[in-house]
Amino acid sequence: MKYMKKSKRVTAVTLLVLFLMLTASAFCSCGTSFDDTVYAVVSENNLSGDGFYYSLYENNTAVITGWKPVDCKLVIPDKVDGYTVTRIGKDAFRDLEAIKYVSVSSGIRVIEANAFAGCKELLYAELGGGVVKIGDSAFSECSALREVYGGEAVTDIGNSAFMFCSSLAKFTFGPSIKSIGNDAFYYCSALSEVDLSSGKKSGAGTVTLGNGVFAYCSGLTYVNLGGASSVPGEAFVKCTSLVRINIGDGIASIGEQGSRGCENLETIYIGKNLTEISDAAFYDCASLANIRYAKGGSAFGKIKIAEGNECFSGAEVTYKSAPLSD
Repeated sequence: MKYMKKSKRVTAVTLLVLFLMLTASAFCSCGTSFDDTVYAVVSENNLSGDGFYYSLYENNTAVITGWKPVDCKLVIPDKVDGYTVTRIGKDAFRDLEAIKYVSVSSGIRVIEANAFAGCKELLYAELGGGVVKIGDSAFSECSALREVYGGEAVTDIGNSAFMFCSSLAKFTFGPSIKSIGNDAFYYCSALSEVDLSSGKKSGAGTVTLGNGVFAYCSGLTYVNLGGASSVPGEAFVKCTSLVRINIGDGIASIGEQGSRGCENLETIYIGKNLTEISDAAFYDCASLANIRYAKGGSAFGKIKIAEGNECFSGAEVTYKSAPLSD
């Protein structure tokens, strides 16, 4: 009798474990997590009925690798020939000047390197809300590109991803953003505002920035680095319209020549954890007049300030201040 009761308990526990495993599996499949498993290619250079070239992988997913242009509007589908599309492949639409508008389906997670590089007539890009990674130079030299929508899920933006997109006026950084590569927005001269404060939702200082990330963005007026982990070298070089910068609590250092040549920079907020300002970080910032600091005067005096930062050293400091508002 005791054996039967024990057996029933074991069976019940086993069933419960199986149920929980199945439930967890079901919930995971409904999320936005990205499967980065490397699968083997089954076939390449397939042409779908709607004009897309694609590679087929062993897990029955497809990667778009090209297109036979039929219109100025490019709509990248969820499926080709019945296979689920997960990526836009490397160089897939490179230098296709027929494209003026791109719409990416919500199921696509990755835009690989150079996918739209050199599409000089491209005006708008809709990322569909599902893209998590934008590869190196993915949109570089898209000089007519004005706005990018649907990037809320993006976690990683590669090196030079939007380099020389001189007409780009709007890109919204969502709460998922973790890294923005070297020169990612280099010479995006129409970009007027950068707000990384949403990165704080996953903890202050979680967004990694690459060297020269916003260099020569001459139209940039306001920057909020509330979610960033550092200000890298040459991050804002020659952002000649930049007036205000919020340097968040997650930032411990400002890199060499970080804001060199920001001649109209007037006000900076410095978070409580800044310890070092590198060579020429604020060189040739003649308009810098106000520094708002989160802590008191004794803490400010411990910040290491390297050479070439006379503009910073000569500014008036207000202690125990709040961050700048938009």
